[in-house]
Amino acid sequence: MKSIKKLGIMIGIMVILSVIIITTIYFLEILFRDKNIIKGYEKKEEKYSVNGMDSAEYTKYYYTDNDDKKILENANYEIVTAEDIENIQSYFENFKKWFSASEKVYDFDINVIKEGDAFSIKTLEGKAIGQTFYQKYDNYTIYYYDRNTHILYYLHDQI
Repeated sequence: MKSIKKLGIMIGIMVILSVIIITTIYFLEILFRDKNIIKGYEKKEEKYSVNGMDSAEYTKYYYTDNDDKKILENANYEIVTAEDIENIQSYFENFKKWFSASEKVYDFDINVIKEGDAFSIKTLEGKAIGQTFYQKYDNYTIYYYDRNTHILYYLHDQI
């Protein structure tokens, strides 16, 4: 009888611990997930990733036309205007350097960047780093959503 009671207590403790662990994982995911990567993508394709002192990432997220509104109306994004195109293209052109030293193929065509798509750029440009300041391409993250292909392009470069 005592062993059954102990077993019941042990099972109860395990259930409580499981609930605590699952709840913690859930809240950590909410806290640390990238809010610019909108949930609901059908496929994720990591094209390039290097980590170390310098790091770079290039990932494509595939959505459907039903997701356009979620992204285009998301507060984390801006709608591309004619004035934005050259600046956005410059980041994608700069990112090519990572591919020149690898065997991977850089498949982004800067000509897909057009008015009406969505983008977000996060950069440390102008912020102090010791006695100097970050330059435009030293540390940036760019998200670009092409509404024609329903692909979200994610680039991160940190040198």
